[in-house]
Amino acid sequence: MCLTDSDIQSLQKWNWDGDHIIFNPVIDSSRCVPGTEKRFDTDIREFLSNKDNAVIRRELRKLVDRMAEKKKAFFRSRALGSFDFRVQKILEYVAENIAYEYKDLTIRKCWLYPEETLATKSGDCEDRSFLLASMILASGVSGYCVRVVLGKIVDGKNGEPHDHVWVMYKNETGRWMLLESQLFVGEGRDVPVDRRRDAAASSGAYLEYLPYFLFNNDHMWSVLENTGGTTFGQYLAERGNFWRDFDPCFAGAAHNSIFDRAFSEMGWLKRLWLKSVSVAVDVLPNYNPLIHFDNGYIPEGWDLVQKNLDAKNLTGLATAAHSIADFYAHSTYACFAKEKGDSLVTYDSDHLDDCCAGPISYSGPRLDLRNFSYNKRLFKGSEAERIRLLNEKKIISGRYAQEDAKGLIENVWVRFPGALKASGDYAWRGALPRHDEIAVDKYLRDKDPLPGKHKIYKSREEYNRQFELRCNAAVDHIKEIISRNESLKWIS
Repeated sequence: MCLTDSDIQSLQKWNWDGDHIIFNPVIDSSRCVPGTEKRFDTDIREFLSNKDNAVIRRELRKLVDRMAEKKKAFFRSRALGSFDFRVQKILEYVAENIAYEYKDLTIRKCWLYPEETLATKSGDCEDRSFLLASMILASGVSGYCVRVVLGKIVDGKNGEPHDHVWVMYKNETGRWMLLESQLFVGEGRDVPVDRRRDAAASSGAYLEYLPYFLFNNDHMWSVLENTGGTTFGQYLAERGNFWRDFDPCFAGAAHNSIFDRAFSEMGWLKRLWLKSVSVAVDVLPNYNPLIHFDNGYIPEGWDLVQKNLDAKNLTGLATAAHSIADFYAHSTYACFAKEKGDSLVTYDSDHLDDCCAGPISYSGPRLDLRNFSYNKRLFKGSEAERIRLLNEKKIISGRYAQEDAKGLIENVWVRFPGALKASGDYAWRGALPRHDEIAVDKYLRDKDPLPGKHKIYKSREEYNRQFELRCNAAVDHIKEIISRNESLKWIS
């Protein structure tokens, strides 16, 4: 159960222990005295119950009582792996028993104490995080290994940063792990199907977790790289509508669902780590088009998939699986592949013609390149040369983060790797259609129009059917790789 062979660079770059201690962790006028309009100040550490809190310990007993006897003993022990096991079970318990509630700040403007969250059986991201951290601390895990984080998450749909709260846990191998009950547990089983689809539709390709302030039951710290000279009081004062504009429930839903299905036989904690790595893969400053099959890097992308699998560790496996999902979402393979029930024949570069229902052509009625834009700064050839070039390449993906980028994400956060840009084959990649003209990477709700720039599928029903086919194909492909690759037997 210990994860000694994995790492998340994008999470590990932050100092989750905290850079600078905060000596005034006070939230001004945070709550009303019962029965009055008078508001009083609160020390933020009070939102984490002390480890001897009888209400929290009673809830822990409820959790343990439903376990088999051996698991009860292991939960209470100090054996190797027992602390990680406690965190696993507590995270599952919060996800199963505390519904996610999108807080209407016009009705309730204060955070809930853990006891209040237990009483209401629901809470926002901060309420659930406070309860989760409190139960972990009460289980005997040291505050040294627990942080509640106040920060931002960058929403990939529109590139806007939103305030958010989550929990970090330092596991038994000394690695910090991101814990979000909405994001990682049981495919959001406390979230109705329509909410899952809503979240899948609203989640974009990129997520970035940015910590500003961290605290446990003893201290509070700032992360200097993000806060600069901003005090905790100033940070709160700028957030009159704290966490109202972003529903973090199931961000990255499509990838998480694929991982839950493809790795259903894997142990819980390893699967949690895989999905954490998958989120980290999409962190903007670390953008690598080969991982995402962007900019026509199809052979190179599959070579990188194999290299990551050959690493024989969880980080490599998660990155490879994320890339496979992105291949089906970002490339035009699905436009030509044979259908197999509710899925597609999985991609095989050595037998590509056998995978496809017909010839691959970008001069046909569906994929007539004249209907798609191209980067005129890079590609100087004629339309006929463009069609010939991309027909020779067989399968294309969209251009992304090139010089003609107009989107906020691409202009502000994404930087095309300099080494790839300096290579001799960079210019022809300007002939590719834009990513958002061809990609199918989210589910559309009943009221959602087709993505404004998409130029392949003509109806919401056709688009959503493609989304399902591509997700199912990604799951099938990952399972096939695991079943036929003896070197991956270690993952079970």
